[in-house]
Amino acid sequence: MNADVIKYVVLAVVFVGLLMRLKPTIEGRNNSIFIALALMFLGIALSIESIYLVVDGTLGGHNYANLVIRFVVFIAFLIFGVKMAKAFSAPWAGWLIVGPVGLVVLGACAVLAIVFFVMSDLPQSSVGLHDYGNQELVQWYGRVGRIYPAYVAACLIVPAATCALSSSAAAFTRTAAAFLAAAFSIMTCYEIGRELWLVHGIWDVILPFGAAFLLAVGLILFVVARYSAQRTKRPKALPDC
Repeated sequence: MNADVIKYVVLAVVFVGLLMRLKPTIEGRNNSIFIALALMFLGIALSIESIYLVVDGTLGGHNYANLVIRFVVFIAFLIFGVKMAKAFSAPWAGWLIVGPVGLVVLGACAVLAIVFFVMSDLPQSSVGLHDYGNQELVQWYGRVGRIYPAYVAACLIVPAATCALSSSAAAFTRTAAAFLAAAFSIMTCYEIGRELWLVHGIWDVILPFGAAFLLAVGLILFVVARYSAQRTKRPKALPDC
């Protein structure tokens, strides 16, 4: 399957998630999740070659659009991490994400991403920096770009899985949590696989974008679960995500 086809499919699902989040956002509920999904939409859109080349060309044609993707992903996962740790009643996960350790990981990844980007030789637009993959600095740039979302994902696997296995939660809620747990597990395993040189080729697209797909579906199902609970007039303690 063509890599861009996969990306367009995931982009469409994220867009559906944005539409479903629009009404709660207008009403002033869960604005941050809408923002995180919008950032996720932007990051995926910029990973598509035709879009990337236009945007990066506008920015000067030196792959600044790739740096934008990195920081869009960092901010989106920071928001997702904070909101989901709270939603799943996992303060320890929230502490790992926005406590001293989490902030050090975020700060180090952000600073190193800028440093490696500036030091790399990137004269022309190249989606995913594929034309420069043989540069060691570009490889380190890609590595630090993956570490932070993988770190946040690892912090959220247990809270999401616990909710998915909870007998007191509604079916839609458990299903949504299961999708999120799967997404976070894939993100974490993807980074480990990349470090061990086990992931390459089309899997370098399927795994991260597959995780994004599962994440978007999980968030959509949480909206469905809330609407379902409201229609049946049985207010349950739903995760606020």
